[in-house]
Amino acid sequence: MEKLIFLLFILFSLFSWLMERRKRKRQREAQQQGGSPRGESQESAHEPEDEGEGGWPFPVDPFELETKKPRRVDVLVDHEAEDVHQSALEERERAQEILRAQEGLQAQQEQRAKDLARQAEELERRSRQVQPRRRIQEMVREKMAEEERHQAHARTGMDFRLSPEKVRAAIIYTEILGPPKSERGEGM
Repeated sequence: MEKLIFLLFILFSLFSWLMERRKRKRQREAQQQGGSPRGESQESAHEPEDEGEGGWPFPVDPFELETKKPRRVDVLVDHEAEDVHQSALEERERAQEILRAQEGLQAQQEQRAKDLARQAEELERRSRQVQPRRRIQEMVREKMAEEERHQAHARTGMDFRLSPEKVRAAIIYTEILGPPKSERGEGM
């Protein structure tokens, strides 16, 4: 924070010094032109001029920069700038045309997507209306097939349906009544 304050102090001092120098230079110019400004000539007479001793080391005063007349190179640069500006405008117009075309294509694609969504909804609605009949027919077929299988098992007298409880009971039974695993053959 202290460094920032110090830096600001230096900048302010430099700026105020340059402004004072500019003010003195204007006063001298006014005196040389024949008229002296009121009250300012007396103050400037009392101030010592330090420009010769340790003044601005550069030949150009940053506040006294003159506006230059356009040179031929500057004129050519201006023409090139106008050409660049024109080409930029043309590019912008092309980009806008491309953007409009893309927006048109996007709108067409959105319309197609909406149409396809409507068609899909229509097909789905139709399939819902037809499916209950199929489901009933399928359920009837499954029920009839199951009854036929049950009747076939009832005729033979064997019921080989396994449940997890039956499987556990069978494993326990074979472990208790059967030979130990170590004595069992590889064929089992």
